[in-house]
Amino acid sequence: NPLHVLRDASLLLKAQTTKLGLFLINDPFTPTAVQKVLLQCEGECLPGIMGAVDLCHPRMWGNVMVKEVKTRVGVVVAAFSEVLDDIIKKAQGEQLASDAQRIKDKTLASTGQVWEACDALIELEKLGLVGLVVKKVENFRGMLKDAIEELKEWGEDCEDQDEGFVGSDHEDRNSVEDMFSAANKLPTHREDLKDALTETLRRLKLVDMLFQALLKRRIKGFPYKPPTWDGAEAGTLIEDNLYKLDELVVILKRIPEGVDDLANGFYELDIEDVHAVLGRVCDEAEKAATLVTGAWDSKEDEFTNWERKWR
Repeated sequence: NPLHVLRDASLLLKAQTTKLGLFLINDPFTPTAVQKVLLQCEGECLPGIMGAVDLCHPRMWGNVMVKEVKTRVGVVVAAFSEVLDDIIKKAQGEQLASDAQRIKDKTLASTGQVWEACDALIELEKLGLVGLVVKKVENFRGMLKDAIEELKEWGEDCEDQDEGFVGSDHEDRNSVEDMFSAANKLPTHREDLKDALTETLRRLKLVDMLFQALLKRRIKGFPYKPPTWDGAEAGTLIEDNLYKLDELVVILKRIPEGVDDLANGFYELDIEDVHAVLGRVCDEAEKAATLVTGAWDSKEDEFTNWERKWR
């Protein structure tokens, strides 16, 4: 299991990095001791981490997990390179005694970055594939809910533009502030935008309900077991379901991104753009629902019936 390898190698790298950090911040500096630890990192930790990347194949783990592993491993490598840079500078005597506190702080920061990056790899073993997807989709849903709240607040904070033409000394003094404030509000005379906002909020609430249903009825119940390395190939059904899960995540990711574009359309008072983007967002939601209408074994269930009513 590559996630087990990542966990064990990351725990070991954290321990070795801590040793390196102590050698760097304490005098006298002992190159032989540092070399010994570096050899252990070179011979055990880093090969284990890099080897796990090769073991994590999309056919067995899905693209979501494979991409996440590669991303987090990249962060570990970048963080550890900072520690190596500190070691090189120390060994070459490029650091002045007057900079001791700054150097110590830099070393502690570099060590902390390695710890944080390793903890992210260890987390993958705890989450597993299903947990990782749940975390991502919950994050997408959180972005969607935030956008809904922002649009609601924007719609409630209307600006009567006609009032801006009523002359008064006070309004003259604050004309610039009023102009910028009005740009962030829904003009009261734009009935088309008001109607579009009402319809948008209604539809986005339905999309949020879909996210909730997908998490509960499809994603959390994904029938996945880590593959074994006894020569057995992943079954066709498992591979098909992994493909569906990957595609579902891709579609759901596009929804909050589309809602951001939708909000920009409202802020720019562009009704045509609002209608176009709302249509695309709803199309993506329907694609997600259609993709997993049936259960993972292709049979109809409670979600199937709910999805038909949701449409």
